[in-house]
Amino acid sequence: MKKPFSLFVLIATLFLIAACESEDLSVTIVVEGEEPIEEEVVYEEGDTLFDILQERFALDYEETDFGPMIEGVESLEAGPMTYIAIYKNDDLIDSGVDQVAFESGDTFRFEIAWLDENAKALDAALELFLDQQAASYLEDLQTEVVLGFYHLNRDLDIAPDFEYDEQEAGALANMVFVEETLEEASSELYEALGEKADTDWAYSASLYYMALVLSEDASLYGDFEDAFVERMNESNLEEKDNDTLSMMLLAMSVYDGEALKETKTEVQTLLEENVYDNLYGNNSASFALTLMALLSQGVDPTDEEYVDGGMNLLEHLLSHQMEDGSFKYTLDDDETDTMFSTPQAFLALCMMQKWYHGDDALHPFVID
Repeated sequence: MKKPFSLFVLIATLFLIAACESEDLSVTIVVEGEEPIEEEVVYEEGDTLFDILQERFALDYEETDFGPMIEGVESLEAGPMTYIAIYKNDDLIDSGVDQVAFESGDTFRFEIAWLDENAKALDAALELFLDQQAASYLEDLQTEVVLGFYHLNRDLDIAPDFEYDEQEAGALANMVFVEETLEEASSELYEALGEKADTDWAYSASLYYMALVLSEDASLYGDFEDAFVERMNESNLEEKDNDTLSMMLLAMSVYDGEALKETKTEVQTLLEENVYDNLYGNNSASFALTLMALLSQGVDPTDEEYVDGGMNLLEHLLSHQMEDGSFKYTLDDDETDTMFSTPQAFLALCMMQKWYHGDDALHPFVID
């Protein structure tokens, strides 16, 4: 009786082994992209994770000395300051996709991860503004928001129809920036600005100068440029607040000559040494202007040199953003400053985004 029973056990065991060997090997692939994917994928013995991905999914990758680096899986794509993190059973893998060990039944998840927390916070702040605030500002042809869209390379479906008569110089300068983002501003607009522009105040003179030089016609801005240079060099810099110093630095950055070299250096030094010493107290508008001025000189506002109270300049600016994407002037304010701080902060964030994207054109008022 024992022999038949033993033979039966042997046959059953061999049958079970054969059945197991015939079962398909599979892993589950989860892609956290714009169009999420969760799919069980069959593979063959000896396949690598990279083989499985290539066989089944649209894949972007770069060959490196450490093997292929995944840059995109279907709708999931890495961008500036991000990479694709790969998890095996919820643990981040520490080897290449062509070397990671796995077995049938494992799950691999692919998702975007950030290389820099500042860049992550910046991206979220921009998306919040664009989602909840941008439309109304564009409808009103608000200068800083239009410039921000230009620098982000976003489409501007607007058609300005400005009347130049009886407009003050500041309004005319803003019209120049808006028109130049869409098409070439008319010579009539530049002429109107040239007639109204003055150098009484360093802040406004800087704005006028940056607008006038966009004409690229010295006959339209030459006389004002001479007056502007004289005004900058004669300014008592120690008496200037950060807002004015920032505008002066931005304006002197577009001057093509040597006459302002020494003054420009002094202005930048003063600004860098007094980032958090604002005449009207620390506020989002001043932070935004300072951030843009520093970026125009290739200075990183998130550098530890600009950390105060454990926060860098970008973090201080972002701390003023409200839940609807707008910005309040000071942290003590209960309501947002929609007319001044919010559009200025948006433009500053756009320039910071360009910095993270490796763009060298970091001047907010320069339009190519």
